[in-house]
Amino acid sequence: MWFSFPLTLLCIGQCLAMLACLEVGYRLGDRRRKDALAHEGLGTIEAAIFALLGLLLGFAFAGSMSRLDARRQLVVHEANAIGTAYLRVGLLPATEQDAMRRLFHDYLETRLRVFDNGASDADVERAMTEAHQLQQRIWTKGLDATQQDSTNRTALVVLPALNEMIDVTTASTVALRAHLPGLILVLLLGVALLSSLMAGFGMAKRGRRSVLHAMLYASTISLTIYTVLDLDSPRVGLIRLDAAEQILTDLHQSFAQGPTPLRGTEWLLTRLGDKPVTVAESSTPPSIILQGDATRFSGSGGCNRIMGTFELDGESITFGPAASTEMHCDRGMETEAAFLSIFTKVKTWSVVGGSLDLRDGANQSVAHFEFRKPK
Repeated sequence: MWFSFPLTLLCIGQCLAMLACLEVGYRLGDRRRKDALAHEGLGTIEAAIFALLGLLLGFAFAGSMSRLDARRQLVVHEANAIGTAYLRVGLLPATEQDAMRRLFHDYLETRLRVFDNGASDADVERAMTEAHQLQQRIWTKGLDATQQDSTNRTALVVLPALNEMIDVTTASTVALRAHLPGLILVLLLGVALLSSLMAGFGMAKRGRRSVLHAMLYASTISLTIYTVLDLDSPRVGLIRLDAAEQILTDLHQSFAQGPTPLRGTEWLLTRLGDKPVTVAESSTPPSIILQGDATRFSGSGGCNRIMGTFELDGESITFGPAASTEMHCDRGMETEAAFLSIFTKVKTWSVVGGSLDLRDGANQSVAHFEFRKPK
């Protein structure tokens, strides 16, 4: 296919061919220059050919831009889908999480190879095959892990995220393989050559060649065609998806860094159960810090300072009753009261990336936190 052919050579060849057609057209026109009727009635044909060339260039350019934007959007969508599925791994049984995270790390590494600009077509196809195999392993392991929950609630959350991750990969693969149809490219190149022939024929009326105009015309059309094809080949051309693909790279780096430490990190409350927590302007966000070398925690309920004790045993964690100062605030008291009530319900914890999830005995999330980055 044309997209495997070097674009620079293709467009240089097109430019030279257009210059040749301009010369052929000029010589044909120069032979008939003395014939007064030689150029009669050609205006309509020339206008039609140049209009057709303009339409082909316009539609080809618009189509290439559309496909490039679709590829960019799909890369972002894929990064979001992988990130969401990776976070949902924290809902699986603790014994299954490490193996699943390793699979996700390998899978994302393989997907990055698909977008590698320096990879050959064979390497890309090999990476796609490996990614498909890893998808099957992730799905099978996720299916087995969710069956350990008799309520099926974990399956209802985890499996759709895995399915979305797989589906968007299929759409991304189709988008990467979508190019300007070969027939349209041949028509575009042929009409460009025909227009050069007509331009050279018309140039003969002035009695001498205009090398400058011939060069400008051939190079402008060839560069436009090169741009159209370059937009359609983001892996090998000058116009690439680097900004969008950087999101996948950043996500891969966050996987490699591992989760944020449970102890010594300030965790900001973002959700209680299934209800998001909103913080009014100028208010203190609810948060907790589990002391790194002790069994005490402290933080803020949003109005009052809170404190208490906890016991940690692997993936299990239990909190004692939380105490707080007794100030009264005009806003946030209901959220604070709900926040203080969750501690006695917590049985397990999990940290995925920069998120902490506290769950009850039924493995349901009672509070979700995000870590506060150091200022």
